[in-house]
Amino acid sequence: MQEDVPRTTTIERQHWIFTDMIFFLYHTICTFHVIVPIMFWGYSVYSGEAKMMAIDLQPEPLWRNYSFHGGDLVLMALEILVNAMPFIPAHLSLVFVTCLLYLGEVHLVHYVDGIWIYPFLDTTVGPIWVLLYFGAGVTIACAFGFLYYLHRSRNWVWRKTGVWTPAMANRCLCKECAQRGSDLEDGLGDCGMEPHSNSYSEDTIQSMTELPMSAEQVKDQYYQQEQEKGGGYFDQVRAAIMRPLGALSQSQNRKRSSSSGSDVSTASTLVGEEESKVEKGASDLERRGSMRLEKVEEENEEDAKEAALKNP
Repeated sequence: MQEDVPRTTTIERQHWIFTDMIFFLYHTICTFHVIVPIMFWGYSVYSGEAKMMAIDLQPEPLWRNYSFHGGDLVLMALEILVNAMPFIPAHLSLVFVTCLLYLGEVHLVHYVDGIWIYPFLDTTVGPIWVLLYFGAGVTIACAFGFLYYLHRSRNWVWRKTGVWTPAMANRCLCKECAQRGSDLEDGLGDCGMEPHSNSYSEDTIQSMTELPMSAEQVKDQYYQQEQEKGGGYFDQVRAAIMRPLGALSQSQNRKRSSSSGSDVSTASTLVGEEESKVEKGASDLERRGSMRLEKVEEENEEDAKEAALKNP
């Protein structure tokens, strides 16, 4: 097996926003640089304008057609051949979001200037525009799938020819990859899963090499490591959403505890008032009893004096 090359840790040191931007940019560029030539030249053939677009124009617009709707495809093909970026199926949603934003720009340009950037986006041609838009979405999805399998084929060729090395970003040690890459000494492979990007530390790779893991275990370990580092984009969004909810919950708990404390203090006050009333009643009874006792003693003394006068 080819000698391992020290891998860069730049993507691990930089902020997660820049890492996500790299993946977002790569997936959109790859997809759109396939979609644009296919849809532009396909519609030109359908409308009978292909010959004019390819030959009959003046040099300047002719160059624009080839550079904007063909040259980018060549550059994208070179990009795929010279880099080891993984192509992640879940990022298809990012591509569709970008397409919707561009579609909004197209309609804004038509509203302001009265022109359509591309004729097949014209909604005034009748109900067929719905079919055209749907066909564009299907074409985008098919192009994305084609690029996904193109990247997998590239990795397969590199492994078979010895070009592939473990240092080339797309590293995975799950059981599925170990089975497919059994010709490699350490069972390295490529399953197309997101967590096998270059976010693994050397300690993690060492532990994974000792005991091959399933795809789900690899994913769990990846997300655990991301959480320890501060999380990726969606973890940050989730934390931003949960933070005010947690603060609200704490505020409600404080209100409940203060309300409970208020109730306790009120109950203590009431008990104190009742105790004072009982003490006051007891003192009143004691005072009345002593007054009655004094009155009885006075009456007894008067009776004794009267008896002494009658019987001298």
